[in-house]
Amino acid sequence: MLGNRKIKMANKKHIKLFALLLLILFACFAVTANASISSSERAALIAIYNNTDGFFWYNDSGWKTPPLAGDGFSEPGTECDWYGIGCDDLENTVTYINLWSNGLSGNIPPEINNLTNLTTLRMYSNQLTGSIPSVIWNMTSLEFLEIGSNQLTGSIPTEIENLVNLRNFSINNNQLTGSIPSELGDLNNLTNISLNSNQLTGSIPPEIWSLTNLINLVFSGNQLTGSIPPAVGNLTNMELLNLGYNQLTGSIPEEIENLTNLKRLLLSGNQLTGSIPHGIGNKPELWDLSLSFNQLTGNIPAEIGSLTKLE
Repeated sequence: MLGNRKIKMANKKHIKLFALLLLILFACFAVTANASISSSERAALIAIYNNTDGFFWYNDSGWKTPPLAGDGFSEPGTECDWYGIGCDDLENTVTYINLWSNGLSGNIPPEINNLTNLTTLRMYSNQLTGSIPSVIWNMTSLEFLEIGSNQLTGSIPTEIENLVNLRNFSINNNQLTGSIPSELGDLNNLTNISLNSNQLTGSIPPEIWSLTNLINLVFSGNQLTGSIPPAVGNLTNMELLNLGYNQLTGSIPEEIENLTNLKRLLLSGNQLTGSIPHGIGNKPELWDLSLSFNQLTGNIPAEIGSLTKLE
C-alpha cells in the first residue's frame, strides 16, 4: 500500500511538472505570436509611405492588406510582412528597408530616425527629391546606406562620422554639391564608397587613402581637383578605382603598383600628365583599364602586355 501511495504521489508531481511546462510553452508561443514593432517604428514606416507617394509604388503588398487599423494600414503586428521591410528574428524591431527601384517620389521623412536598429537602407533608383534628412547621420546602426540614382540635393555633412558601422555608402547619381568631408575617412569599416555623378568639388581628402578595407572607390563624374597622391598605394584590397571625368592633375603615382587586386582602373577624362607607370602591368586580375582623354606622354609600358585578362 505504501508503495502504491508513493507511486501516486510521484505521478501527481510529474503531471504538475508537465502542466507547468505546457503553461510556459504556451506563454512563449503567445509572446511570439503577439510580437510587434513599437508604435514609433510603425509611425516611421507610415511616414515613409505617405511622404514617398506609396499609393503609386510599383509594389506595396502587405502595407494596406485588410483588416486595416485606424491609421489606414494593416493591423499592428503585420509590419514585418510589408513589402521591402525586414525585422529581427523576434520581429519586434525593423532592421532593413529595401525599396530600391520601386517608384518612390518625394522626400525621405525625418521620422526615419525612429528606426533606431536599422542596419540597411536601400532606396536607390527612385525619384526621391530634397536633401538627405539630417537625422540619418545619427542612425549609428546603419551598415548599408544606398540612396543613389535619385534627385537628392544638398551636401554631405561632417556628421557622417557618426555612422561608425557603415560598410557601403552609395549616393551616386544625385545632385549633391560641396566637398567630400574629411570625416568620411574616419569610417574604417567602409568597403564601398560610390559618390559618382554628382556635382562635388574640391580635392579628395587625404584621410580617404587610409581606408584600407576599401574594395570599391568610385568618385567619377564630379568636379574634383587636385592630384592622386602616393598614399593611394595603401589601398591594397582595392578592386575598383574610378576617378574618371573630374579635373584631377599631376601624374599617376608609381605606388599604384601596390594595388595587386585591382580589376578596374578608370582614370579617363582628367588632366593627368607624365607617363604611364610600369607598375600598372603588375595586376593579374585587371580587365578594365581606361586612361583616355588625359595629357599623358611617353611610351605605353611593355608590361601592359602581361595583362592577360584585359578586355
